[in-house]
Amino acid sequence: MSILGNHARPARHVVLTAAVTLVVPLTVAWASAPAGAAPADVLCQGKPSDKVATAAGQTITGTPQRDVLSANGFAQVTVVGLGGDDVLCGSPSGSSAAPAAVRGGTGADSIDAGPGVRIHGGDGNDSITGASAVLHGDAGHDQIHASGGGGTFAYGDEGNDVLDSTGGDDQHLFGNEGDDSLSAPGGSGHVLTPGAGNDTITGPPTATLDYNGSAPVTFDVAAGTAIGQGTDTFSGVRRFDGGTGADVFLGTGDTEYYSSVDALSTSTPGVDAVWTAGGDDHVTVASGDVHAGPGDDYVRILGGSAAGNSGNDTLIASYQGTLDGGSGKDRLRGEVDLTANLIPVGAFAFRGGEGKDRIRLPYPTLASGAVTACGALPACTSTAQGGAGVDLLDLRDVHGRTKVDLAGHGKVSYRFGTSTAAGFERVQGSQGKDRIRGNAAANRIDGNGGADRIWGRGGRDVLIGGAGRDRLVGGPGRDITQGGSGHDVCRGEVRRRC
Repeated sequence: MSILGNHARPARHVVLTAAVTLVVPLTVAWASAPAGAAPADVLCQGKPSDKVATAAGQTITGTPQRDVLSANGFAQVTVVGLGGDDVLCGSPSGSSAAPAAVRGGTGADSIDAGPGVRIHGGDGNDSITGASAVLHGDAGHDQIHASGGGGTFAYGDEGNDVLDSTGGDDQHLFGNEGDDSLSAPGGSGHVLTPGAGNDTITGPPTATLDYNGSAPVTFDVAAGTAIGQGTDTFSGVRRFDGGTGADVFLGTGDTEYYSSVDALSTSTPGVDAVWTAGGDDHVTVASGDVHAGPGDDYVRILGGSAAGNSGNDTLIASYQGTLDGGSGKDRLRGEVDLTANLIPVGAFAFRGGEGKDRIRLPYPTLASGAVTACGALPACTSTAQGGAGVDLLDLRDVHGRTKVDLAGHGKVSYRFGTSTAAGFERVQGSQGKDRIRGNAAANRIDGNGGADRIWGRGGRDVLIGGAGRDRLVGGPGRDITQGGSGHDVCRGEVRRRC
């Protein structure tokens, strides 16, 4: 980058006493021209300038005709084109509190500026280039280039615009109105928001195709279409963000990412329908009906339902929801954070399905830890079904004393209510004083912290007290009891360690 905008100024000639001419090119980036330099000596996009800044903080204004204007490397300069097909060059802002600016006019302007500059093309079909800047095409069919450096926010605004990223990471391209083209062929972390109209989007798998607004959008990844705010076509992208409407997502066998948590900004978020077809997919929705395909999937819902498939899935329900792990070694978990207060708290239901599953029951918490009263919160009651396989009931999030009985339909009682827990063979207790009774299966029960009381009942059980003064009773089977730290009492036929 030269000292004269973005192009090198002509070579300076220094005449020596021996009449020899020495050519010295100057290419210092974003520096001001020498004192006393004529405007024509300052190049803007390869053209001699008509008017240039001579100090920081100035405003350089053109005429109704075509002008070549340059900030001349000075910071916090405002360049205004007015009419005509202007050529405008801005300098780095130097301050986020008082950023530099370039404003085109009614013509087809060509604008180039450095980091931190705010650009508005104005009316006309403009060409705009900026790095780590804020670029607005305004009216007209504009071409906007987010160049290297990353962190550029480019807006097509009105008209059929072409926006692209020519380098850097974390570029944000917004098409807005019109039939726009958004392209980010390289880099990572890009966010591509087409807006209204029939748009074309191209990006790498790390780019996110993002939609705002309440209009429902149907994403068909195999077809490469997103229909709702227009009929958009996309390629390469594998990350998707829906709006606040009832969106539909149809995945493929590749690993894909889908989210629509911005629906929390409305009082009645749409219920998304999500089907992933394969790969290790990541899905996060505010309210939805999620069907995960084969693969080790990660699904988080704030409400609604989520069903796993084959593979070792992680399913999380926050505030309310129904989780079904399907086959595989799945992890199902409920969460309630009353400090966030995002949506009303509802009831939870968990089903492990086939395989060796872990189910962690929810427990309401505040920033300071356990809440002191649950009142009428439905989340105080949940249902859990272990299913086929050796399943684990995880109570480590529960505060205070817990009572568990695995026999029959199973029952869990704690400070704020009760839950049913059937079909479990293993239990991880809380840090409090637990009372845990097994069933006829071969149980493995770990009391964790607190002075626990554990009964194995039938089966060849393994009972572990953990920290605290525990009492472990094996039952009629050939059991192993292990007290851990503390003064424990153990009763087991095969081995006792207290």
